[in-house]
Amino acid sequence: MPNAFTPNGDKLNDVFVPVPNGSVENIIFEVFDRWGARIYNSLGPNKGWNGKYNGQDMDMDTYFYILTYTCVSGKTKNIKKGDFTLIR
Repeated sequence: MPNAFTPNGDKLNDVFVPVPNGSVENIIFEVFDRWGARIYNSLGPNKGWNGKYNGQDMDMDTYFYILTYTCVSGKTKNIKKGDFTLIR
C-alpha cells in the first residue's frame, strides 16, 4: 500500500488505491479519519479514494485504511490495516 497521495488534480497520485501483489478478489477497501469515522468504502478492484467526503476536499492529515480481500490461489481471507497521509 502507498503511504501518501496528493489529490491536487495534476493526474499524479490523485487517488489512493490499493495495489495488490498477485491475483485477489472480493476486495473491500475502507478509509477512516482520525476519529474512526468511515469516510470512504468500495467493493472491487482498482477503485480508490479521491480525497473527498460528501463532495468536499478533506484536510491534509493522516487517514487509516482497512483492506479485506481473498487470494485467488489460496481462497484465504486477508485483512490489511495501515495509515497514510493526504498531502495538499
